[in-house]
Amino acid sequence: MGGLVVKRTEPLIVAKALGGRIELYSDRICIVRVGIINYLLNFIGGRVAVVESVFSLERVSGVAVVRPILWNDYLTVTYPGSPPQVGRPLIDATAENAIFLGFFDNRHIHRLVNLTRDLISASTKVRLAANGNGRRLDNHRSDKTS
Repeated sequence: MGGLVVKRTEPLIVAKALGGRIELYSDRICIVRVGIINYLLNFIGGRVAVVESVFSLERVSGVAVVRPILWNDYLTVTYPGSPPQVGRPLIDATAENAIFLGFFDNRHIHRLVNLTRDLISASTKVRLAANGNGRRLDNHRSDKTS
């Protein structure tokens, strides 16, 4: 049987959100949705309620807090193949890679975002160093002139 192998470790930080929580580990980020609020938001958004989403930090390309004008802020995790933003906050915030933030104090979320960005940056530097002494793998131009 194949599948994602998850190490049982303690999270580096856990941040509570509206209808769930976000857990950051050294190798992954988990969005755990619990309670009636999650099911209600997904019903209104016209989506199937996703209970837990796990993303490997090796694949994550970004983490951001989106601030729509009329809706509550939400956190989104971006990775290759992630659901595209459609421009409708309720639909975007109930996607598998997003979760609504709380109404008032979200400092813990911002700490989690900053720590996640640091871990992604460190992971990228290690991979680039392993692939050729820190040379960029994309946009590589030769020194030859035509």
